[in-house]
Amino acid sequence: MFRISKVRLTLIIIAVFLAGATAGISFYGALYMGVPPFTFPFADAPKGAGSDVSSGSALEENVVALSSEDVSRIEQLGSYLKKNFYRPISEGAIQTGLLRGLFMSPGDPYTIYYTKEEFEHTMEKTHGELSGIGLTLFSNEEGFIEVVSVIEASPAYKSGILKGDLLLTVDGKEYSGERLTEAVEAAHGEPGTKVVVGISRDGRVKDYTITRSVFITPSVVHEIMENAAGDSIGYIKVTSFNDNTSSDFEAALKEVDGSGAKGVVVDVRDNAGGLVDKAVEMDDMLLDKGVICYAEDG
Repeated sequence: MFRISKVRLTLIIIAVFLAGATAGISFYGALYMGVPPFTFPFADAPKGAGSDVSSGSALEENVVALSSEDVSRIEQLGSYLKKNFYRPISEGAIQTGLLRGLFMSPGDPYTIYYTKEEFEHTMEKTHGELSGIGLTLFSNEEGFIEVVSVIEASPAYKSGILKGDLLLTVDGKEYSGERLTEAVEAAHGEPGTKVVVGISRDGRVKDYTITRSVFITPSVVHEIMENAAGDSIGYIKVTSFNDNTSSDFEAALKEVDGSGAKGVVVDVRDNAGGLVDKAVEMDDMLLDKGVICYAEDG
């Protein structure tokens, strides 16, 4: 079996975790508002936190208190936004935006607020089975929604959508980069239902009618390649870290090792992230004995 020193594998580990392996804090739920001063209790706060916080208590460190002036300002700005924005904004969208902003405040891209639907979709991905159309999207520097990757065997892949395409509309409704989450929610849906996505490629716009379905997302693909010197080299691409990734990686590594390949390339480019423990299990097959990663919390 291949063994790689910690120094030589450093770049692989950095790439794995910078690619978006789950870190930080994820949270979903409803806004809790107690008796003034209004408070947001965090997940580890005791039940009842937020309604009665005595000065100097240890609980104060775990509670964000909003004064009546803060709440009034939020209401005024929310009313101004609803009145002056060029299209209607729902109360739910404003409330969700407030909660997203709360979790963006630490400046950590992996500390995230999810709606219930987003959380369920994220959990689906960790099991390697998804329902929908099979696109990974992000907001690019030009403010468009760009296709980062198209999952093989997914409905979008079979429809001919490609990496680098721009998603402009979903069922005739326009979406820009700042509305990425809304676009993802609109594209996601029950298996068997149809969705029409407007795609721009090389300046040309085309509508794709896609039937949503349940599909398995293979997170590891591999092949044996040949370098310029004629040596066999194993190539293993890891697209995400779900429940099956480490076992699939182990099988791929054994097959590469058994082929007599002189080396192996592990490709984690455009990785969609996922479960940290599966990334650790994968790294453990290559690294010498020692700590691979550790976590800190408050």
